[in-house]
Amino acid sequence: MKLEINPRVGVDPVRLGMSREEVKGAIGEAFYSGSHNNSDYYFENSLQVEFCDDMAWFIGMSYSDEYVTLYQGINVFDIEASQLFERMTKNESQPHRYDSSEYCFPDQILTLWDADGELMRTNWTVIVTNAV
Repeated sequence: MKLEINPRVGVDPVRLGMSREEVKGAIGEAFYSGSHNNSDYYFENSLQVEFCDDMAWFIGMSYSDEYVTLYQGINVFDIEASQLFERMTKNESQPHRYDSSEYCFPDQILTLWDADGELMRTNWTVIVTNAV
């Protein structure tokens, strides 16, 4: 499955503002891993969707063999972290300095978290949200 990051919108096929049932329908029941409090998990817990008032407001994902996560056509888990960072800064109005720990791109409300490894797929989480 392909998941396309669309800042401020979601990670297609999941969109911010969808209900739990809409998200489950968009991803597919077969990929559902379970729920905890206000979060639903998919793909063996690699994809998390958090809800507020039954509306998706947070999508977090880490590497999984079950999907490919794209940002402007680039597989975010198959590129060096610094290269993806540079790509994302091109869609921001202000300059940014690379941080491998956690970084929020304010114009896109897109966060990259914990790039400890040389390649992103080693240990990186991409977060898309409609709240800073």
